[in-house]
Amino acid sequence: MNYSSVSSKSIIQRLTSRYGVTISKSDAIDWIGDAIEEIGYHVGFYNKIEKVKVVNYKIPIPCDFVSLNYFIYNGKKLKYGLPDNYTTTRDHSAEYDDVMGLLNANFKLELDDCCVDVNQEEKEYHIETYKKRIAYLESEFKHNPIDKDFYYTNSGQGYGTNATGYVYMFYKAFPLDDDGFPLIINEIKYRNAVMKYVLLCLLSNGYNHPVLDYPTVLRESELAISRAANEHFKMTNEQLEDFAGNWTNMLFRIKSTYNYYSNA
Repeated sequence: MNYSSVSSKSIIQRLTSRYGVTISKSDAIDWIGDAIEEIGYHVGFYNKIEKVKVVNYKIPIPCDFVSLNYFIYNGKKLKYGLPDNYTTTRDHSAEYDDVMGLLNANFKLELDDCCVDVNQEEKEYHIETYKKRIAYLESEFKHNPIDKDFYYTNSGQGYGTNATGYVYMFYKAFPLDDDGFPLIINEIKYRNAVMKYVLLCLLSNGYNHPVLDYPTVLRESELAISRAANEHFKMTNEQLEDFAGNWTNMLFRIKSTYNYYSNA
């Protein structure tokens, strides 16, 4: 398709100016998604890069998120998968600093410093303590090395990670405008079909319009959708199902925050 796109917010503005109706943002986006399903095709997804702040070892999901391509952290791709024995409550960065400090220091001098004015038995005890500590920390970081940062699916609630600070998310996205309204195909038959369908949904949810009636708008909506439909571009049943699921998730994130991001 070579159609340009336009914000679906223009549909709501047109409904308000033409018919004097008021529609909430969440209802509008919900019904616009239903309209797109009825028409059978949409403006499409696009690949996007976003700098995202890690919050409590969780990576927030953008509202326009469809599917993940990969994450970049410190110039490298994050590896997928949760290491064995990993817990998000442990301060791994502090442990790693501890490991490197011990392994890179002069071990003998460190022992000498801590073993001043102690007898041989106590000194041997300190030596064994240090050895056990190093062995333990080395073992821990075989499961979670600092140079092998990772992410994982967090029980259907987004992504967890051992990374801190910021990551770059490369993902497939719904095109949204600056106010969080999805973009739709900018073609007169398509726009009209979406507008008529949203108006139909408004009336079917109990809105009493002084002029419009449900049977008339139903006929107009069905006609507009048939005119906008294009078998060449129509999504398969599987694609429609995926679209509906992704649209629902997007709407949920928008309802949750009305900001650009939703916590995972």
